Parts: sequence; structure tokens; C-alpha cells
Amino acid sequence: MKAAFPQSSVNRRAVRRWVVAAITVVLILAVFGALTLYRPMPRTIDRSSLAGSSVPHEVSQTQLTAYCPARMSLSDTGSYGDTQYQASEGNIASSARYAAFGSVYKATIDTLSGDGTQSTELENPDLLDSSSIKASSGNVDKGPTLVETKMLQAQRGTGTVSSVAAWATKGDLRGLSASSCITPALTQSFLLPAADGGSTNQLVIANTSAKATTVNVTLWGTKTAGILTSATGSSLSVAAHAQSMLDLGAAAPGQKGLLVTISSSETPVAAVVRSVRVDGLTDKGSDYAQPLASASRHVVVPSVNEGDAVTMLMFSAVSATATVSWIGADGSGESQRHDLVGGKVSVVDMGKAPRGVSGISVDATHPIRAEVRVADGGTSGQEDFALIGRGVSTDQSAVVVPDDITGTTTVINTTDNAGHATIQAYDGKGKHVGTREVSLAAHGSTRITDADISSDARLFMMTHGDGIIWGVRLSRDDVSKAGLAGVAYLASQSLDIHSERVWAKPDQGIVK
Repeated sequence: MKAAFPQSSVNRRAVRRWVVAAITVVLILAVFGALTLYRPMPRTIDRSSLAGSSVPHEVSQTQLTAYCPARMSLSDTGSYGDTQYQASEGNIASSARYAAFGSVYKATIDTLSGDGTQSTELENPDLLDSSSIKASSGNVDKGPTLVETKMLQAQRGTGTVSSVAAWATKGDLRGLSASSCITPALTQSFLLPAADGGSTNQLVIANTSAKATTVNVTLWGTKTAGILTSATGSSLSVAAHAQSMLDLGAAAPGQKGLLVTISSSETPVAAVVRSVRVDGLTDKGSDYAQPLASASRHVVVPSVNEGDAVTMLMFSAVSATATVSWIGADGSGESQRHDLVGGKVSVVDMGKAPRGVSGISVDATHPIRAEVRVADGGTSGQEDFALIGRGVSTDQSAVVVPDDITGTTTVINTTDNAGHATIQAYDGKGKHVGTREVSLAAHGSTRITDADISSDARLFMMTHGDGIIWGVRLSRDDVSKAGLAGVAYLASQSLDIHSERVWAKPDQGIVK
């Protein structure tokens, strides 16, 4: 016989279960809602995860691009007027040299179009010789070239260094011009001599990327302080894989000197100025003006030779006093003081460089930009000049000299202590041909010809301590034998690591 339970007792137990279940659901929902809305006090959070904790990361560039400008040319070669008054480029020719130092996987020479149809790869002359480097040569007669470099790793002493030279013994470009190949940047500046009479300063801006850009051009002159109003507009469009040009004489006429700054809004660009001087029917030289180094209170310019006609161009953002001194084999010589007006280019005629001079030193009360124009004369009034900027000291740097060009290296110690440098020399194919040790007294200098190391030396890499700068003054035999002045210069190019330090830190406010 089964036991019977009252119906009321069963109903009470069921009701209790439903009530407990409902209360549990309400409590769970309440806790969930509180956790959703509640923000803990900052002091209750582990400090190691707050935004104040950051981690540095070293980001190094392993792919490099360099732009090598086309051979020197006239901005106007029109055939109008009598034949004897027509501008002529004469027998202008060019040469280019390319070299890859250190841990480089691949370095390729190509046209500005970058389509690869005419690309050439730099080669190592002897893969079994660890002292050799990759090298190649050519010319820029048909237009500019690009050097694309892929490094195995970013380390000191690795990179590509390239240069171009152009020369003529006939026409309006008689003499010698040279330029190192230029790394694209968002901003670049130039100091330029006057572009009056038949002289011209032609700004050439190259866009090596696949994206078009607009470049803003800002000018300062010698007549008034402050930014000039450009007569040709303050911006310039540059298509992808293309060049644009601007006549700076037309943009700012009547100035004895110009500071030009270009700024690209979309992508880095490479720029150079083709500076050509003509006095009536007599050519007075040509050269490539290259981007300036950053402003500094202490400026040293190497490779000024005895007998050069020297003109100093200086610019300071604020009024400053600059003390200019000749640098000789035994240190600095007689000094000159010059007052610089802020926001205005100053042009100083230094006269002829005295005996024993190897450079110029400038000490200023505020950071300045400076460039030296050195000139020499040939027969029948012909002249040639070179534009030399501030030397920059890096741990390792290099200069490559194009074919059939002779170089004289000037090394200057800018410090108060004795200095030492080591020069490694290579031939045109990249084979190691010699080493030269250089010891310098405090503020001392020395000159070394190519033949002092090896008659085959064409590529030079220098390792040195802080404060040593150097550059190479160039000449060419057929120009000299024609009784013409040929003046050109190549600055040393850094082989230091291209890197930036990036700081990353967590931010609890990003996700709420």
C-alpha cells in the first residue's frame, strides 16, 4: 500500500524552488550589471601595466634609395639670334660611379621611371675576397639614375655611396661639375649664389616614389629679412617617377644670394640645383648645389685650396655674430667677424685663400647654415667654381670618384684632441687596393692624393673618431690641358646605421 502525500505539501516545495531560482537569476543579473558599469580606482590597478610603462624599440632602415642627377645642362639652349650669341652645351659628357659597402644583399641601378627595363646590378669582383665590395660605373648622359639598395642587416659600415661628374672643354659649360647621389627626404634646403645677368639657378625636384606629391618652396634673400614672395608661385607638383623644375632666378630676381627650402607634403623627394654662371659671352663655371646639412653653431668646410677666390654664404634664423677663420696645416689662422641679420642671407667676399689653407671654420653665436663658393680661373676669362657645404662627422663614411677623374682628399680634425683615421681604398671594380693611416693634431689637417694610396684607387671608405671631417676635391686632365679651370667637390657620405628609436607603451584608455 503506497503512502499518500498531501497535495498542499508538494505545492509548497515547488513554490520554494521557483522563488530560489528567481532570486538567483536576479542576483546574477545585478552582479553582471555592476561589473559592466563599475570602473576600478587607478590605485587598485597593477602599476606595471599603466601607460607610464614604455618599452623602447630600435627601428632600422634596410632598404635605401638614392637619386643621381643627370649631367649638367643649360636651362635655355634656344637657337634664336646670331650663332655667336647662342648658348651651347658644347661637348659636355658625364660619368657615374656606384659602390655598395658592407652587408648589402642587392644594389640595383635603374632609371627614374623604375620600370626595370634598364636596370643593372652592382657586382662583387671576387666573391672569395672578403675585402672587396660591390661596384659599377656608367654615365648620366640620358637622364638621372636611381640606386635601390637592400641590406642583409642594418649595421655600421653598410650602405651605398654613388656620385656623378660632368665636364666640357667647349661651349658654355667648360669646366668640371660633380654631385653625390641624394637620399630623398621630406625637407631639404640650399644656399645659392646670385643668379643675375646670364646666370641661372635651376631647381630640379625628383619624385622617386609611385605617388605624386606637391612641394612647397620657401625663399629667403639678401635684400630684406624674412620670407620672400615668389614671383612664380610657392608650390610645385611632381608626378610619380618624374621630375619638376623651377627657375629660382625668375622666382626671386635681384638677390645676391638665396636660401631655398623645399617641403614635400606626400612623399620624400630628392632635389638638386644646377647653378650656371655666365658673364656676357664668357662662361664662369657651373656646379650642382646639394642639400645642406643642419644648422650648427660650429661649421667647418673642407677642401678650400690656396689661391681660391672664396665667397661665404651664411644664413641665421635670428641675428647672430659669426667668426670666420682660415684652417691651415697647423690649425686656424686669421679670423674675421661678421654680423648676420636674422632671416636674411649674408654674402661675404673672403678674397683669395692664403698659403697653406685647407678649409674654413665658422663659430657663430646661434646655429647657422653656411656654404662656401670656391672659384678658379682659366684662359680667356673662363672660370669654374664649386659649392662646398658644412662637413659632417660620422663613424664611417665614403666617397666614390667617377671614371677619369682625379681626387685629392682633405681631412680636418675639428676637436681639441689629437685624432686618427683609417682610409680603405678600392679600384673601380671594387677590389681592395690599399690602406692609409692618418694621424692629426688638434685642429690639424692633411691632404692625400689618390696616388698616395694607389694609382688604381677610386673608392674610399674612412673609419675615424668624433670630430673628423673630410671631402674630395676633383680635377680632370683634359680640362686642365685645355688651359681651363675645372673645380668640383664631393662630400663624404655617411655609412652609419639609419635608425630611429620608437617607444611603445600600453594605454588602458584605448579599450573601455
